[in-house]
Amino acid sequence: MRNNKLFLSIFFLMFSFFNLPAMEQVDVNESTEVEELEQPDYPDYLLLPDLLNLNLEVFSDKFKKFALSRISFHDFSSKPGRSFYFFFAGLLSVLKDRADFYVNIETIPSNDSFDSVFSIYKGIRTNRIEDKLGSPKRLFLKIYIKGVSKEAALAQNFKFNTNLFLADTNQDHCSSIKIFYNKHNIAIKPYIKEELGKVVEVPLFNDFDLFRRFFKEKTGEGGRYLGDLWSFYANSEEFRLEKDFHLFILGLIANVNNLDYLNSNVERGSGRLDIMVKYTNDFNQLVKYVIELKRSKTSRDYLDALKVEAAFDQINNRRYGLATPSTLSADKIVVAAIDLNLRNKKITFRERDLLDLESDSNTQNR
Repeated sequence: MRNNKLFLSIFFLMFSFFNLPAMEQVDVNESTEVEELEQPDYPDYLLLPDLLNLNLEVFSDKFKKFALSRISFHDFSSKPGRSFYFFFAGLLSVLKDRADFYVNIETIPSNDSFDSVFSIYKGIRTNRIEDKLGSPKRLFLKIYIKGVSKEAALAQNFKFNTNLFLADTNQDHCSSIKIFYNKHNIAIKPYIKEELGKVVEVPLFNDFDLFRRFFKEKTGEGGRYLGDLWSFYANSEEFRLEKDFHLFILGLIANVNNLDYLNSNVERGSGRLDIMVKYTNDFNQLVKYVIELKRSKTSRDYLDALKVEAAFDQINNRRYGLATPSTLSADKIVVAAIDLNLRNKKITFRERDLLDLESDSNTQNR
């Protein structure tokens, strides 16, 4: 009897097992954790994604190529150190509206090892200056900039400051990149303290039309754009030359994705236009965008407007928009005149279609 009961128990157990509902298969390779985002493959002129994600070797190669191929030697100031200072001020300006970044600029006397240092703090969500600068653990990245006037001095400074860098214990706090340059050459020394655990979302303009709308809005706010930005930067150098403003705008435009062409001081017509951009707009038109920059020191707004008109006249008279090789042909040509008032940091920004500009000029000449 006992054996019969044992047999029946085993029978019912097996019957129950074979009638269990099928279990869902689980792929052992499928992780339940949130996967880290892969950094997109950006164009070679987009510098900020690699900089903020501490891909500093890649950034070094990209920036060197950018500086030697897209920045003309005409863009450089006669005073070493100012040029890349203003380029990086423009490049990093998009961090101003990010609550988790803060940028502090330190201008160093010219007889020191560097001309300026950009300190980028990450993870800051407060406006208290002591919270921003109080803890070295918040320090994310430092950019050291040194401009020199001679080729020999470039190599000498690079070797000297590399040794100084390796002996500097303060660099243990964060990653850094050191840039030594003159108008003909550039040397870069990256140092990566630690790899990032995840990809940093980088604030970029997805297309040039979006940048145009941003710039119109910001420069139309009663001239507060640069004043607010310089307050964000704290110890910032003042604009003195048109070249300073030129490289600031070039650095800002270097944050625009999906450009077909970007270059500075391009020889066209009977002169050199300041900045040329080519991009495809929402109507699938290839647009050539020509920028002429001016500076003024007046306290009267109407004189700023006259500077803008002078810029338009220069574009038209020197044929910047039309006298171009067939490789730079476009469906549409837009010209922009931008004036910076050095006295109050107010920017006057106007755009015109090239055909409208020529029509106005022909009317005035009648």
